Amino acid sequence: MKKLLPALLLVAFAAPTSASQMLTRCDTDRNTSVAYLRCLDKQIQTLNRDIALWGNNMVFALEEISQKTGRSDALRLFKKSQKTFTKYVEQNCRWQFLVLLPDRTSSAIKYKACVIQMSEARVIELKRVSGK
Repeated sequence: MKKLLPALLLVAFAAPTSASQMLTRCDTDRNTSVAYLRCLDKQIQTLNRDIALWGNNMVFALEEISQKTGRSDALRLFKKSQKTFTKYVEQNCRWQFLVLLPDRTSSAIKYKACVIQMSEARVIELKRVSGK
């Protein structure tokens, strides 16, 4: 818990950022598609860290509950939901990518924007469920 607390405090007091704000941050790099795609990648990395952080927080809380009650079903299902979410995002955003081919730049932008929007929704859900 002591190791997790500083990371939670950092995220809890960070300014909330919506998917549209994340995409807007990258607009200054829109002149070149490479810079824009790199910026989107950075936004995705930030969201992936947030998902991992809030997911780990939830695992920690569920492990404590499991130890107290002897029931680990919620923990097992939560871990499964995290894996399933990752697969769902990949598939949901991939079909949107494929629709725009052969324009690889537009396809990549669409894919990354989709990942950003879905990941932000997951972070919001994890925060809500954890009571933060």
